[in-house]
Amino acid sequence: MNTSPFPWRIEDLAISDRGTSALLLALMVGIPAGGTVLMPANICEIVPLALTGQGYRVRFHDVDPVSGLARLADIAGAYRNDDALIAVHNFGRALEIEAITGWAKSRSVFLVEDICNAIGATRQGRPLGQNGDASIMSFSHAKIVDVGFGGAVWIADGALRVRAADILASWPPFDDPAKVRAAEVLEALRRFQAAAGRRDPAPVVDVIRSGLNFRLGQAEITGIA
Repeated sequence: MNTSPFPWRIEDLAISDRGTSALLLALMVGIPAGGTVLMPANICEIVPLALTGQGYRVRFHDVDPVSGLARLADIAGAYRNDDALIAVHNFGRALEIEAITGWAKSRSVFLVEDICNAIGATRQGRPLGQNGDASIMSFSHAKIVDVGFGGAVWIADGALRVRAADILASWPPFDDPAKVRAAEVLEALRRFQAAAGRRDPAPVVDVIRSGLNFRLGQAEITGIA
């Protein structure tokens, strides 16, 4: 088992213009068109807007009022034969993903792990984003890997991964500025992957420094560096 905080081969990731597009790719290959997607009530508001705009139905479950994270009881209590579940690892913290994964598998629910705000984190020595049927990432402003642009999806099933790549290829191509940004995403991921593999925090801090600057301002960064 690869225990690196960033275990994926970069060539196995489908790079999109944003995290929400990556989520749409996962759902397009994972559940029927117009299916129902269960998600936490505190998810980014762009997600339900984008999904309903593409014909999906969305439903919400509660989260722990202290941690802001989903609990299996919240998910199970809200479940109404939904087709997919977005399991959001938030604030750099992990869900109890083993229990959630077992629950989803027992009901044939397509499980998407959202690690946009927890990329690089682990639970019980295992990287987040390797339990579900798909994992989505975002590299926009204030994310852990902050390039100001882009998202990615990793899909566990090889055949579905190929289908997702075919769908992505059918979408309008990036214009020239976006191609530059996409190249920046790939370079940032390579740097992050290399730093995570060495367990060397300094390069990781360099990769996320722009995100810290966006969130905190340079003075606060200097204070915590």
